[in-house]
Amino acid sequence: MHDANGKLVGAATIARDITRQKDAEDQVRAASRSARSLIEISLDPLVTISPEGTITDVNEATVQVTGVPRETLIGTDFSGYFTNDAAGPDGAVVTDRHARADDDAGADPDVLADDDRQRVL
Repeated sequence: MHDANGKLVGAATIARDITRQKDAEDQVRAASRSARSLIEISLDPLVTISPEGTITDVNEATVQVTGVPRETLIGTDFSGYFTNDAAGPDGAVVTDRHARADDDAGADPDVLADDDRQRVL
C-alpha cells in the first residue's frame, strides 16, 4: 500500500489453507505407488493401452519378454508387437485360455522383440 506521495506505508497479504488439497494429492500419489507395485510384482507381462491402442505403460516383465525398453514401448501401437491376429487392435491379448470363437484354439500370439526374435506370451 502506498500513500498519496507513492511512499510504501503498508502491505497486504492473502492466505488460503491448502491442507486438504495437499492431503488429497498425497493420497493420490500413495494410491498410484500402490497400483504400480501391484503391476510390477506380476511375473506376467502387463500392458496398459489407450482406447486408440497406444501403449501407455508396461511392467518390467513386458520389457523382459519383448526385449524392448519401457521408454520405447510407451507411446507405440500395441498391435505392432504381434505377428498373428490373435491380438487385435482392441488391446485384448488372446491366449489359449481366452480364445475367440474365430481363432484357432491354443494359438498364442508371438511377440516381436526389437531384434526380430519372436517370443510367445
